[in-house]
Amino acid sequence: MLFTSKDSLHHVFETVAAELRKGVTEDRHPFRLVSFASQSANGPDVRCVVLREVDEHLGLYIFTDSRSNKIGQLNKNEQVALLFYHPEKRTQIRIKGTVSLHHQDRPSKTFWATLDRPSQQGYHQIAAPGTTISKPEEAYEWDIHLADCHFMVIRVLPHEIWALQLDGHTHVRAKFVRQGETWTKTWMAP
Repeated sequence: MLFTSKDSLHHVFETVAAELRKGVTEDRHPFRLVSFASQSANGPDVRCVVLREVDEHLGLYIFTDSRSNKIGQLNKNEQVALLFYHPEKRTQIRIKGTVSLHHQDRPSKTFWATLDRPSQQGYHQIAAPGTTISKPEEAYEWDIHLADCHFMVIRVLPHEIWALQLDGHTHVRAKFVRQGETWTKTWMAP
């Protein structure tokens, strides 16, 4: 378990923040892969993404191809939801936040410089993500010029975080709401 009913709300919040950061630093941590939901014209759309960084404001960073469908969705509606689940500790973290998109600017160039060549190649397939192709091999055609033209960074700034600790019949749930630079912390019925 990550937390119990005996822990303070401050402790629960700090534990959640630390566990999110472990999702970046520990390759096999369950919070490394996160369900990322946005709004499409046809309703909610969810996919699994990799958590790349957590900053001092709990801003969560995700990398993507600028040509992906989610970018069009995020340009129309910057509100997203994320879902993390830790099966061993039986903890669910839900986040609602607002995105900012970074493409060929300081944050994207800084992250681009940290990627090794094979990782950079992943943003250079000729067929844009979601393009209809006639056979799978067509997806493995790469532009040999490894520039950051399709590399994009998504930053999610959380405004609400729910932490649910599953524990038989005595689940524990807390809610954290951002107000400026501070967080209001409350217990909730699970």
